Amino acid sequence: LLGQWWAFLLDLGYLLPEEKVKSALESIIRYNWRKSVRGLKHRQRVFAEGDESGLITCTWPNGGRPERPILYCDEVWTGLEYEVAALTLWCGMTNEALMIVKGARERYTGEKRNPFAEVECGHYYIRALSSWSLLLAASGFAVDVGSGFLQFAPVLNADHFAAPFIAGTGWGVYRQEASSRTFSADIQGMGGSFTLRTLRLRLPDGK
Repeated sequence: LLGQWWAFLLDLGYLLPEEKVKSALESIIRYNWRKSVRGLKHRQRVFAEGDESGLITCTWPNGGRPERPILYCDEVWTGLEYEVAALTLWCGMTNEALMIVKGARERYTGEKRNPFAEVECGHYYIRALSSWSLLLAASGFAVDVGSGFLQFAPVLNADHFAAPFIAGTGWGVYRQEASSRTFSADIQGMGGSFTLRTLRLRLPDGK
C-alpha cells in the first residue's frame, strides 16, 4: 500500500487492483484503528494514551502474536496515520480519512503535546511530512512541469474550495465555486513561474 500511495502522489492512478487496495485499507481501519487506546499495553514508546484515538502500527486480529513481537508494534505514528488517511482519500473513503486525521490532530492540540512537532523517533521527525500528501489527495492536485499540465479535482468541500499549490518554481492558490448550475475556477499565481498549457478540472457532475 505504500507503493500505491506513492503512485497516487505521482498521478499514476491504481497500479494494484482497486478492489484489493480498498479491501486492505478496510482491514487496516477495522483492526488497527482505536477510538480509545485505553488499556493498550505499550512495549516501547507511548505516543497515544488514555481515551485518545490512534492507528496502531501492528496488530494480530486472529491471534498468534509472538511472545517477543517486532519492535515498535504497539505504537501510534502520525507519519503512518497521514499516509493511510491520504490513501483512503484517493480511494474515495472520505469519512475514514477524516476520522484518522481528527484522531491524530486531537493528540497534538498544545495541551499535552507540541502541535508543531509530532513526536515519533524525536521532535520534528521526518515521517510526519506525509501529512502533505493529504493536501494533494484532498485537492486532487497533479502537475507535469515539462508539459505544462495542471489538475485540480477536490474531494473535500468541492462546492467552496481553496488550497495552495506548487508547480515547478511557481506557486499560488486555486479556488473553485460550484453549484448544480454553475462552476467557476480561479488560479492565482503568487510567485515564481509556471507555463500552463493544459488544465484539467473535475466538474460538479464528476466529469
